[in-house]
Amino acid sequence: MTGAIAPAALFVDTNVLVYPHDTSSPAKRTRAIEVLESVRRAGRGVIPVQVLGEFYNPLTRKIKPPLTPRDAREAVLEYSAGWPVVPVTVAEVHQAVASAARHQFHFWDALIWAAAKTAGASAVLTEDFQDGRVIEGVLFLDPFRADFDLARVLR
Repeated sequence: MTGAIAPAALFVDTNVLVYPHDTSSPAKRTRAIEVLESVRRAGRGVIPVQVLGEFYNPLTRKIKPPLTPRDAREAVLEYSAGWPVVPVTVAEVHQAVASAARHQFHFWDALIWAAAKTAGASAVLTEDFQDGRVIEGVLFLDPFRADFDLARVLR
């Protein structure tokens, strides 16, 4: 599903999508399921196309037990059919390259940030950035922190 994103959209990073499938981390699994379901029901969740691409690898190689390639493919298809997916353009690649050093991002993280910024997202849900950091209008929130308040985020 592609198209216009909801006002105050919340970009969802790869790690948030992976944990519901990772039985070796029960607390993060439970939290990720709760966050994803709440964000989906609120109509606020958005997935950058890059995250869909990144999602497959940890499902088949990093989680315990890994999913079969067929099951991982089904998981990717479910998210791509059920969530708004934002494409990444050449403009975002250029913005990511320019800002990676300036903001001390890894390139792939910079690309998620650039897509979120371009789309006007209010926040990125991820454990890969400093929680509470705001960069050029994009807020990074770690949904796995004990003090994370999803109700406040969804207001």
